[in-house]
Parts: sequence; structure tokens; C-alpha cells
Amino acid sequence: VSRFVEDPFTFHLENPNAWQITLGQLGIELATLRCHQMAFNQGKLRTAVQQAGRDGEQGALCMDLVQVSKEMGFGFTGQPITVRNIMVADASFGDDSLDFSRISFHDCLFQRLEISGSADASLLPHFYECYVGTLDGRVSKGDLPPNIFDSKCVFDSFGDSSQNTAAILALPLTNGAKVLLTVLKKLYLQPGAGRKQSALFRGLDHRSRALVPDVLQLLVAEGLTVRSTVGEEPVWLPVRDEGVRVRRLVSSPMGSNDRLLSAANSLR
Repeated sequence: VSRFVEDPFTFHLENPNAWQITLGQLGIELATLRCHQMAFNQGKLRTAVQQAGRDGEQGALCMDLVQVSKEMGFGFTGQPITVRNIMVADASFGDDSLDFSRISFHDCLFQRLEISGSADASLLPHFYECYVGTLDGRVSKGDLPPNIFDSKCVFDSFGDSSQNTAAILALPLTNGAKVLLTVLKKLYLQPGAGRKQSALFRGLDHRSRALVPDVLQLLVAEGLTVRSTVGEEPVWLPVRDEGVRVRRLVSSPMGSNDRLLSAANSLR
């Protein structure tokens, strides 16, 4: 991906149609790091996105470039492009003021897609006949931004629904324990390889949000999350070897004697 940005006009893909699945969060961060190291600017990224999207045959590469641009703090202001028939592992839009409205997705499968609740609809890409496994940031079809998804788009679930978070917040636990469970749920039990820091605050009231940094410190100390700082915003990654412990804790917090829960109980 970074080599394509360096010289998009001579880079050759032997079989573009075989590249159908986009990079995950770690891959995007590594490509972003390479682009930062080579001091690529917004114009360089815009040219690469435009070139990859010009004939519709390099959709996965084009989407990877879009995500790298986003991580570098660049929107896309080139000619409108269409991305077709690819599988996207994890993508998010609307959590910043970057403009991706000139990009449209047709017949694409998103394993996880996040559309921020505070998104400006005029800056969002458009989606046509796409399938979304989990849509985060919205609670139902009625909560979608207007004129962004066509009527043929299918949503399997709304992973960041208010009901999920509300169920945890309704438990007879301390506020620290509730925030701990909410953060663990987002890191380990939702699709995707990691969560941007802003996503960990979503669905919490002002008092609970104040505890998120302390909860993250606990998780780091226990070896349950790793902080990545390649992009503009920190991304928190789960440690997959700890998945069994986390699922046991989240599934039965009332009867758990995990020391992590005890530590969270002391947070105020």
C-alpha cells in the first residue's frame, strides 16, 4: 500500500481482482506509519486514491488508501470514485471533520462499520446495496443519517446499541465496575481488531466517562489491552490470549472474584 502511494502510476498489480479483502486495523496503522516516515502529504494520498479508484478494478487497494488517508488526517477532495465488490474488515467515518463524500460503495460487505453519532452527513461516503455485519455508533435503521444508505443496504446488527450498554449500566455494581465491563465489551466482544479511544466513551454519561482513563490504566496493568499511537487518535487493541478471562468476567460479573473487578470497584 505504501509503495503504491510512492509511485501510483507505475505500480503494477498482477491480478487486481484477487485483492478483495482490505487490511485490518494493524495493517492500516503500519501502512500509515510508512507513509508518515516517507513524509507523504495530502496531495500524494489524494493522487493515490484517485489512481486506485479510476477504473473500479482496485477497490480493496483504494479502500486501504482511503483508510490510510483518514489516519493521516486527510479527507478526499478528488474526482468522485466508486468502490465495488470488496470485503472491508473494519471502517469508521464521521468521527472527525474529514470529507469523504466523493466516495461511494456499491455491493460491498462491511464486517464492521462505524458511523459516529455526531457525524456531519454532508461529509460521509454513500452506500448502495451494501451488507453491513455490525453497524456501530447507531442504534437502529431509524437512527441512520439521511440519504447515506440506500434502501437496499442490509444491516445484520447494531453492535453499539443503547440496549447493550444500558444492560450493563443497569447492573447493581459500582460505577467503576460498570465502566470496566462496558470497555471490555467494546474491546473483546464486538467485531474488529481494536477501538479508537473516542468509541470507548460512547454511551456513557459524564460521570462514567471520567472513569474511562482509569479503567484503561487497569487494563494495561493487567495485560488486557495495548495502546497504539500510529494514527491521529489512540487505538486500543485487545490481547487475544486473554479472551477467555474477559468472556468469563463479562458473562457473570455478579459472581466473579477476578481481581480486575475488585480494582474497578475502588474507582470513584
